[in-house]
Amino acid sequence: MTLLECEGLDTYYGDSQVLHDTSLSIGRGEHIGVIGRNGMGKSTLVYTIMGIVRARRGRVVFNGKDLTGVAPEKVAAAGITLVPQGRRVFGSLTVGENLRVSHVDRGSDGWTVDQVCDRLPILRDRWSQPAGQMSGGQQQMLALGRALVGNGDLVLMDEPSEGLDQHHLALVVDVVQELRRRGTAVLVVEQKLRFALDMVDELNVMVRGQFVQTISTEQARNDPSVLMEGLGFGSAAV
Repeated sequence: MTLLECEGLDTYYGDSQVLHDTSLSIGRGEHIGVIGRNGMGKSTLVYTIMGIVRARRGRVVFNGKDLTGVAPEKVAAAGITLVPQGRRVFGSLTVGENLRVSHVDRGSDGWTVDQVCDRLPILRDRWSQPAGQMSGGQQQMLALGRALVGNGDLVLMDEPSEGLDQHHLALVVDVVQELRRRGTAVLVVEQKLRFALDMVDELNVMVRGQFVQTISTEQARNDPSVLMEGLGFGSAAV
């Protein structure tokens, strides 16, 4: 069953068009990746879904509700949570306050603050520290924790590898696999192919605001060159 449907999105910044008739479907519990070089429109797709940027044409339908042009807080209330690029935590609040203010109680089916701290121990270690005093990688962990306790049906992850070492990258993969076990859908926007492959079922390649290729994780593992041709990925991407 379809959870999210993006239909023919045209998104602009001023007079500059970034998304060109872009469409994407995500089913309940599916884990979908979007990969591409910088400036290809990946983050703009996330911002359009989240209501941070408004599409001039097209629709965003989630759980049967038209969320096109709806304010971000209402998108979040509908059940979409975001791990934004650049962290964007509440810097003046402590780690604990960031998590508590973001928590949405879903009963026994939802993430609790304690469960998130068990998965991401740095958050318990820094519980009383103002978030603005944390390192970039630590803030990234907090941004992930905030999205988890939001307990949405869909988690959007925009460049979750940014600023993370190998240990914390592994923690992110572990969390995403737990989301899979819980039946939560995930959209991962990434540049690092190998990292993305550990989290998603399929990859959608974006070039200049359009999807040019969809390939299963299995196909990409067997022949990464299928994805790399024409995209200019360097060794860091693999």
